Amino acid sequence: LGVFSHVGGPVWSLDWCPIDPYFVAAGSDGQALLWSFERHTPLRVFHPMGVRGSGGLLARPDVEAVRAHPTGKLVAVAS
Repeated sequence: LGVFSHVGGPVWSLDWCPIDPYFVAAGSDGQALLWSFERHTPLRVFHPMGVRGSGGLLARPDVEAVRAHPTGKLVAVAS
């Protein structure tokens, strides 16, 4: 049993790879994180493209859905 902390806010979506010990989680901080069940730190962080808001600031939208491809080679991220 382990604890995996997505520290940027609530997690909106979670999916796991059926052939490898990996899962991907995404949430309100605008990031998707690739995790291994064997480590308690993310293996990779995915940042979807931001949107320029007023004042020229770059805002990252929530990541609302993630899916791992059945082969374990691709991750789809939707915001």
